[in-house]
Parts: sequence; structure tokens; C-alpha cells
Amino acid sequence: MHPHDPQQIVAIGKRLGIDPLMDSDLTWIVEEYINAPLPDEWSVVRAPTGEIRYINSRTRDNVVDNPIEPRYRKLVAIIRSARRDKIPVDEVTLMELMDPIERAADVKEMAEYMGVDVDKEMHLVWVAKLAVIESLPEGWEETAAADGRALYVNHADGSSTEDHPLDAYFREMLERERGKRAPYYSTMPAWYCENSVVRYRNDRAADGHTLRTEVVPATGSFVDMFDLYGNRYW
Repeated sequence: MHPHDPQQIVAIGKRLGIDPLMDSDLTWIVEEYINAPLPDEWSVVRAPTGEIRYINSRTRDNVVDNPIEPRYRKLVAIIRSARRDKIPVDEVTLMELMDPIERAADVKEMAEYMGVDVDKEMHLVWVAKLAVIESLPEGWEETAAADGRALYVNHADGSSTEDHPLDAYFREMLERERGKRAPYYSTMPAWYCENSVVRYRNDRAADGHTLRTEVVPATGSFVDMFDLYGNRYW
């Protein structure tokens, strides 16, 4: 069957919780699901009966359900929750669900590299998380120098550098966020932890009035993460 066959898109959409009539604007999630690679150690095979199976080479799991399906169902659930509660969608979390961070330690290491004090600036760790998720700009490739150091090559002009090409971009973002007032953390009931926790920041408008802005890049004193199967952990 062609990967973008309409019947397949409708069938997958229903499994992910997307109504083909009411949620036509969410079909992009189905397209992302179809094109997403399997996690490491997983492969897809066709059984003698014609049935599609997913096999984990390490654990020997042999299952019918695609192992990436839970995180795409979570993706749909988060968007629905944001729409229902009329809060901004946490775009960093959406990016992570589509391209999950495998090691939470990577975020901590990135925060340290960027100079974020995780004890005093936990509300800025989302910038480090975004830096980990973001891929290299088009035309760039990461290689290793002879001594093992990371080297970034720009194929457009043949130049190379030890600095990540997006370092300046994320450091500028970090300083811009540092310049804002630290957010006020709202107290939410325990059931709300299933959804993105809303944070509030008091900004000042040009006319002097205070604007209370909802922001959803992180939660409380922990950084919320998703594993390869869409399960949230901190």
C-alpha cells in the first residue's frame, strides 16, 4: 500500500485518536507518524501469514503494535488538552515527542555547557532542552577530528568549526529569556500533571500596564521528558 494512501491515513488517524472529519488539521501528525523511523534495536518484518510484526533485537519482543505509536497518541492528547483548556501548546514537548531525547543527561550537560544554573534558573532549562532537540542547519554535518573532538562542516562553503553552528542562536535566546522576569509557578492539582503545567509571567506593556502571560515550556522544579514510547518522566 502506498505510504500516503488516504485509507491508510484514516485508519492510522483513528488509532491515534484523530477523527478524520473533525480533526482534518491534525492529519500532519499521521504523516509524521508514517515517516518516523523506528527506535534503535527495533525492526519491522512481515510474518508468513502476511501480518506485520515489530521485533526488538535486544529484548526479543515480538509485537503487532508499532513501538512509536504511544508517543504519537500522546502528541494528539496534548494538542487536544491545550485546545480544550485554551492554553498555549508546549512546542518543545511536541518537538521532543516527534524526535525524542534518549538521554535526559544530555539536557543537563547542555544546560551546564550554556551556563544555566539548574538550581537557580530551572525555568530556563527548556532552552537547553530545545538546543538538544534541534537538528543541524541544512548543509551542515557533524564529524570527528583526528583527536576525537566534534567538528562541524559546512558543505556549502567547505568551512569547518569546533563551535556548533547554532550556539550563538541559543545563547542569544538564553540571554533574551534571562532578561525577562522569572515566572510565577501556579499551584495545580495533582491530576493536572497529566497535561502541560501552565506557568505565568508578568510582562509590562508599552503603556505601563502589567500583562500576565501564560507560558508552557517546562514544569515546576523538574524538566519533563518523554521516552521513546510517549511516557512522561521527570
